[in-house]
Amino acid sequence: MDSQAYVSVHRRTTPVTVSKTDMGKPAPGMFWGQFPDLLHDLDLTDAEIRRNLDRQALRIREGLADFVRSGGKRLRPALVLIGARLAAAERGEHEAGVSAPQSAIRLAAGVELLHAATLIHDDILDQASHRRGRMALHRQYGAHDAVLMGDFLFSLTFELFADHASPDQARVLARGVSRMCESELRNAEAPALTRREYMRRIFGKTTAMFILSLTLGASEHGATGQLLQRLRRIAYCLGTAFQIQDDVLDISGDPKITGKPVGADLLAGTLTLPLIIAASGPNELASWHRSVTAAPARAKRQIVQTVLSDVVGRGGVEEASREAARYLQRARAELNLLPDGMPADALENIFLHLEHRQS
Repeated sequence: MDSQAYVSVHRRTTPVTVSKTDMGKPAPGMFWGQFPDLLHDLDLTDAEIRRNLDRQALRIREGLADFVRSGGKRLRPALVLIGARLAAAERGEHEAGVSAPQSAIRLAAGVELLHAATLIHDDILDQASHRRGRMALHRQYGAHDAVLMGDFLFSLTFELFADHASPDQARVLARGVSRMCESELRNAEAPALTRREYMRRIFGKTTAMFILSLTLGASEHGATGQLLQRLRRIAYCLGTAFQIQDDVLDISGDPKITGKPVGADLLAGTLTLPLIIAASGPNELASWHRSVTAAPARAKRQIVQTVLSDVVGRGGVEEASREAARYLQRARAELNLLPDGMPADALENIFLHLEHRQS
């Protein structure tokens, strides 16, 4: 069944289609073009981000602004806005041509700034050379300035949440940032050698941000407890599938599309689900990890290629892809119970993108 037919079976509203460009690295206008109200909300979110960055007299402001604005599809702020609109749809108040509440716009901007801050710090920790198809900020400005740039974005996030979120949601944000840091600290101490530990780490690294994003707008704008629970389950499955797909693309993706070299995770000392699936057990995983981390720099890439070839041959990539698909299937069961209309269809658009994801 093709994508368009699949949507018309599962949603009772306008079918959603995914173009070949959508499967690569579409800009927000291309990805959300079928949803002009949401695209308008995202434009307002970008304006709010620019306003917060432009009021700062910083030497590195322009480079920082370029990095934040190069964020592609804007999935996380879109989830905030979709959540706010779903809360309105639950009350029967959704109206075409009306912007999302200003508070939702500002919280969406905060979520995107938080995401950008984590990417800057991740790239420094992983010594990544590129991000979003461009040279990583720490390569352009040095690690010292890049750390400060990430810290500055964190401060803007907390400022926006302090001004526009409830105390409960501000606490959720603080706990989420703590989980992210904990995941990075755990990875620095030792690699994940079991599926359970892997799931724990990706929850802090990725999944928690998806849950925060989708439930934030809904919670702040009057969603019922039943809707919030459904959105948490959807976001959990979406975020988990997204990270597993990231791990698969790190091995099998096209660097010209993903914007980063094959095997970057293993080069950085991170063991991901395809490796955990393919290995005979924790001892072999630990051996793979040691063989890379202990090797001289000139030999690392060859060792990584050898390990990843073994992982592919044992079906690790294929089974991890199936695992991501199972999480998407679970999320679809919840999606079909949401109020019909544009917000649910916009979520469907994300599902379709993830099913064909290449970056």
